[in-house]
Amino acid sequence: METSETNKAARCKADGQTTINPKTIEQETVGRDLSDRRNIGQDDVDQETADLEATDGQKTADRLAELSEEEQYLKRYRHCRRLIEGDGRFVGMSEEEKDAYAQHLATPEYLDLTCDWAFKYLFQNHPDLLVRLLNDILQEDITSVEFRNTELTDVSPHDKRILFDLLCQTPKGTILVEMQKASRFDQRDRLFYYGSRLVMRQVKRGDEDYVLSSVKVICIMNYEDEHTNSPDDKILYHYRTQEIETGEPFGCQLSFFLLELPRVMRYTDEYESPIAAWCRIFRNFAIFAKSRSEKDARFSKLERAMRVSGLDDNEIDDYFSDMMTEKEMRPYIKGAEQQGYRKGFGAGVEQGMAEGIEKGI
Repeated sequence: METSETNKAARCKADGQTTINPKTIEQETVGRDLSDRRNIGQDDVDQETADLEATDGQKTADRLAELSEEEQYLKRYRHCRRLIEGDGRFVGMSEEEKDAYAQHLATPEYLDLTCDWAFKYLFQNHPDLLVRLLNDILQEDITSVEFRNTELTDVSPHDKRILFDLLCQTPKGTILVEMQKASRFDQRDRLFYYGSRLVMRQVKRGDEDYVLSSVKVICIMNYEDEHTNSPDDKILYHYRTQEIETGEPFGCQLSFFLLELPRVMRYTDEYESPIAAWCRIFRNFAIFAKSRSEKDARFSKLERAMRVSGLDDNEIDDYFSDMMTEKEMRPYIKGAEQQGYRKGFGAGVEQGMAEGIEKGI
């Protein structure tokens, strides 16, 4: 059964359990036909909240895995609706707008790794997957990582507070991994500042020698940065300090790696490169899971770890809360407004025609 048909069946299955708004939804911006789906009312959201409180928000991953595809979708949808109803940012949204946004969030069955919460959740709970990612990017043979506190201690009261995404230690040095979903004008300065602080903290007061281990800053970017004379199919950029004329490295104290996910669309040999495979995983794991080749078999564990059904109730709330951003919901508000305009315009035309016929026009 196709995903859209499955989700329709899930919504229909809920009809006997919930109070249904009789208005159907025709949300074109979602990218699939949602006209047969219906709104779940506030009573159902309240009931879901009561159910979660009754079970103390704890359901095991095994229990979730036993749910059918329809039940899994309905569970995700209800979580989203409950969160939307309890979020002050959504007070002005109509039921159609809330429903369209909840459907958009609930439809994917896999985590969106460009979301900070999902990114941290996956790799902190599966360090072996992080080791694989680091080895593919750095071309090293790392066997294990030790996670470090992601909040950097201030050196002085005037220092800017820093909270990293993933900070880990290996026998060869420190590695910082950042996930950047949207473009920042100061991104390179920000990364350089992060790396410099990690270098600086290695030397303490009283140390006689300046012996530094390497610091590698990896930024996985869901956008393309500007580069001079860059090949079209280049997706990973590596920077370090070196002598300008001879190219002699100044040292390995600090280096930067930029993995620009959208560039994989211009990469011709995507099935030959593990880096390209990671780009496809970050961009849309559902498509990757359906189209992966035998060379991608090593990602079989990742498929299980990426399922939203593997999260408990509290984790589902944390994930969708992090996904609900102003920028993310804006297209659905606009789409619902356009839908309301079209409905109002259509009703006006019908009323005008009826009045014209009555008057003999």
